[in-house]
Amino acid sequence: MKTKNRILYVGVIAVFLTITACGGANQQKEQSQNSEYSNSEPMTMNHQDEGKTNMHSEHNSLADNFAHQNIVILKTPYPVSETTKAEMELVVDAYLQVEAALFNEDVEAANKATDLMAEKVFLVVPTNLDGAGLEAWQNHQSLYEAKLKEMKHADGLANKQSYFSHLSEIMYCTIKSFGLK
Repeated sequence: MKTKNRILYVGVIAVFLTITACGGANQQKEQSQNSEYSNSEPMTMNHQDEGKTNMHSEHNSLADNFAHQNIVILKTPYPVSETTKAEMELVVDAYLQVEAALFNEDVEAANKATDLMAEKVFLVVPTNLDGAGLEAWQNHQSLYEAKLKEMKHADGLANKQSYFSHLSEIMYCTIKSFGLK
């Protein structure tokens, strides 16, 4: 019961930080109504040339704090088939297992969950994805694969937690881009 309360507490904090980073629900609604970008246009978290980024203001403050740059995020969720959505949600579930293992300071469980997440990322078959949706998933998939591989080989809990923050950034972009729960 204590572990469930901890996981719930961490989840609530993560949701709060995500909402805060985007400026709150009211600001998001207002910005989405005033946005000048098309729905299918991908945005990348690239700050090397601010004048050329395609990112709408909803994600500016969040992207400024991203450690990993060039993560594609779609303005509105890309419609995916039920099969692909279910496969992507298995990636989210595996991510939550990594989070729980790190929260419980269990390096062995974190390694197993990292392997599971890498497997789930690999098993996503992006059927019915094309254009911006396919580009976003391919970007996320390659970033997941790289960060999970690095995380697996990182020594110590603190190093693994550092890589987890990178996974969290990518996960945020995946959830937003594909409308996952």
